[in-house]
Amino acid sequence: KPYVVGSSAVRIDCSNSNYDSVYVSYYGGEIPLPRPSFSTSREKEFLDKPDSIWVFPFARSVSYRFNYKGIYHLQLDTTVDAGLTLTNFGESYPRVQEVDQLVESLAYLTTTAEYDQLKTAANKKLAVDNFWIERAGDLDKARELIRVYYNRVFFANYYFTSFKPGWKTDRGMIYIIYGPPQSVKVEPGQEKWIYYKNNFSSTVTFTFDHTPNAFSVDNFSLQRSDSYDTYWRSAVDTWRKGKIYLIE
Repeated sequence: KPYVVGSSAVRIDCSNSNYDSVYVSYYGGEIPLPRPSFSTSREKEFLDKPDSIWVFPFARSVSYRFNYKGIYHLQLDTTVDAGLTLTNFGESYPRVQEVDQLVESLAYLTTTAEYDQLKTAANKKLAVDNFWIERAGDLDKARELIRVYYNRVFFANYYFTSFKPGWKTDRGMIYIIYGPPQSVKVEPGQEKWIYYKNNFSSTVTFTFDHTPNAFSVDNFSLQRSDSYDTYWRSAVDTWRKGKIYLIE
């Protein structure tokens, strides 16, 4: 997995024994949400400059700890962009247990004002519970919504983590909002997620292009289209009305 949990110790191996230093670029800023599936605006750049740069002695016998939440890009040779990227997204990752994680992953369903209120609430756990109860109308339905939604966040983290937490990747966003696809077609450089509707008479397909970069070889970018606008708004509206969304 491309992440460390909390203060876990890490050892780094390399077939080339000529290196004696490891250079660490640390990015601790907030990772932006992916754009909605219908948005054609440019993605925000957040990895242009590291917040800190460290140099450590490199040896196979040395254990390293990356205690701060964020992204760590490790290089033995700084003349090339590529390196080893490790992330730290908290003690419980990929599980969703910390109250801040419960709040942050609601960003897909909330208005800006609602999200700000949740993030600044004196009792964030109570605020999250109240959000779901207000949507569902009663406690039992709220529990079911919470179970399904945060299970999807967990599986998005488990399967789709790259240099971003899985729930903030394009695949993670689609998985959380629309659920697991009924069919996945893997092609060279692409994944196509297929959702059937109208009793299997038609489909909605999301295409993800494999877009590796210096930070991750497991990065996929959604081919966005304004044709997804109706499905996105319908999905969010359904969740906000206290129902689990299914493409029909």
